[in-house]
Amino acid sequence: MGWTVIIEDEEGNAKKTMPGEFILSDEDVLSKESFRLLKYVDPYGDTTFNAFMFDDLIKDLVELKALLPSDKEQIDTVISYAKECDDEIHTYLKFYGD
Repeated sequence: MGWTVIIEDEEGNAKKTMPGEFILSDEDVLSKESFRLLKYVDPYGDTTFNAFMFDDLIKDLVELKALLPSDKEQIDTVISYAKECDDEIHTYLKFYGD
């Protein structure tokens, strides 16, 4: 199971889409209580992150990368997407589940 990760503008138009799905080697790690936001990512639905959430999301993703070093490359891609959203106004990071 994985997510399609997309940077969207305020009207829901895709600005950038992650190549391939975001698939973790161990999805159960997302339920870790120390995650501020990743624990709320819906594997079957859609999850939206906004400007107020990017700092916490990036911290969670850095922690996730330490827990799942084999997934480093794709986690780094999501981190770069979150940073890009944080640098622009009216952008959202969307995780579309199965």
